[in-house]
Amino acid sequence: MCWAKALLLPQAAAGAGAQVQQEPSAETNEGTGVTINCSHPNAKITDYIQWYRQLPGQAPAFLTFTVKGSKELQAPPGRLSVAADRRSSALWLARPRRGDAAVYYCALGDTGRGTFIWGKLLTLPCSSG
Repeated sequence: MCWAKALLLPQAAAGAGAQVQQEPSAETNEGTGVTINCSHPNAKITDYIQWYRQLPGQAPAFLTFTVKGSKELQAPPGRLSVAADRRSSALWLARPRRGDAAVYYCALGDTGRGTFIWGKLLTLPCSSG
C-alpha cells in the first residue's frame, strides 16, 4: 500500500454566525514541512481556536489551542499561528511522518456556544527510495 491515507469526514455543528473553512486536502512528503490553513472570519474575541487530529480508525484527538499569537506544538512538532485579526489560523507541521497522515480539524468555539469544525486530509506518499 503506497499511500498513508485517512478518511475525510468534514463536519459542521449547527449554530448562528459560525464559519470555519479549510481546503479539503493537502499532501507532503515525509520530513517535508507542511502548513494547514483555516479561515474563521467571524471569530469572536472570546473564541478559542482549536485543532484536532483524527488518525485512521480513531476518534478525533485534541492537539492544541490558543486565543491569539502563536504556540509551539510538541507532538507532532510544529506551531499553531493565529493571524493578528483572528480571521485565520495555520497549523505548521515541521517534520511530518507517515504516522501523521490524518484528518486535521480546525475548531472555533467558546463556553457559550458550540464548536464548529471542518476537516482537512493530509496524505504522505511512499518514499521513492
